[in-house]
Amino acid sequence: MASARASAQPDGARHFLELVAFAERRLADAFGGRIARFYAWGIAASYGIALFVAQVRTDALLAQALVALSWIPAGLIALGAARGPSRPDDENGFVALARQRGFDARELELARFLAAVARIARVTGYPALALVAVRATLARDVNAAIASAQAALGAVVYVASLAFLLAALARAGAVLSAGRGRLTLVALVLVPHLARALFPSMPSVPAALGAILELFFEHGER
Repeated sequence: MASARASAQPDGARHFLELVAFAERRLADAFGGRIARFYAWGIAASYGIALFVAQVRTDALLAQALVALSWIPAGLIALGAARGPSRPDDENGFVALARQRGFDARELELARFLAAVARIARVTGYPALALVAVRATLARDVNAAIASAQAALGAVVYVASLAFLLAALARAGAVLSAGRGRLTLVALVLVPHLARALFPSMPSVPAALGAILELFFEHGER
């Protein structure tokens, strides 16, 4: 009895990971997901060239690249995660698979959230790490190498924070807004950001991410 229960737990975890992977593939294969991937590597290419050509203000360029990755590629994935089912047959198939595996509605929502986190992290993280690698090749002394390591850590922290924040807001919008998840997501991000003009202490996603950039990329001339 005990051995059967122990073997069932790994199977349940494996099936849940398969469900997350399936949900992530649905985000990646959507039109917005494909455009996001293309756009992200376009940003990486353009900023990578800028790093090689300029070889100054590398921290500032990396910070700008991360911001660009946040607004367009990550934003497109988040909008896809916040959207209601556009293809009922595909959505029904996803729900049927979850129920066949024995997962309830809460576990299904958790899978969607983790899938959004993973997709945003992949779309923004790989290009960001490619730019960090370009920056590392420009290091000519120990101080520059240390700065490159700090930039790599900053990129990882930034991408992880971005992925969790946007995924959480996207799924909250999808669950709470009854079919208007994308509009709710945009409101949750932009309204607090615009309100900061009148109330500087107002928390917002751009402000939180900007604080991370200031923490890790404060030396813009390196």
